[in-house]
Amino acid sequence: YSMAIIKPNNNTISAITALPAAIETGSLVKLAETTISADSASVSFDGYFTSTYNTYFVVLNSVVNDTSGQTRFRVRQSNADKTDSNYFWTQNTIYSSGEDNNVNTADNNVAICNTQSIGRNFGTYATMYIHNPLNSSIYKLIHWQSANIYWSGSAEFIYTHTGHTIYKGNTSALSGFTFYPATGNFDSGTITLYGVQ
Repeated sequence: YSMAIIKPNNNTISAITALPAAIETGSLVKLAETTISADSASVSFDGYFTSTYNTYFVVLNSVVNDTSGQTRFRVRQSNADKTDSNYFWTQNTIYSSGEDNNVNTADNNVAICNTQSIGRNFGTYATMYIHNPLNSSIYKLIHWQSANIYWSGSAEFIYTHTGHTIYKGNTSALSGFTFYPATGNFDSGTITLYGVQ
């Protein structure tokens, strides 16, 4: 058995700048990424929802707060956060010594993770799906999974979360979303937005 290296159009691999249309590139298309700088009060993405995609995928990678606390989420309409108490969300949390279930029917934000303790060499990690943000006839379903470390003062706990939310203030199209810490600021990490084909 032998293997040959295929060189499209007799080009070297380094000379290829785009793949032929017949070659599939996968189902995720990167739309935007923010590298968080120190003392950031929030991170917003706006204007990336289009008719090209019905579903969007968000990745939080090692998002570190400067104060121990939750990482929170809000949707945006017309380039502004929705801050009214119309978020209906549920979350199942599994941690080192137990399990919790939370149901919130009239909150003004969504806590996508429990308290992330500072100084534990770990940030908040999460993935999130946002479905049909431009459909103006239905509430928008958003679901996520996340992980963080909490220090009780005497013991360290790893928390994993699975949650779902809808914003019930209206059915108008969403223009974007915002992440922010419950207290203090973000200090580092990345947040990336993908369109799902």
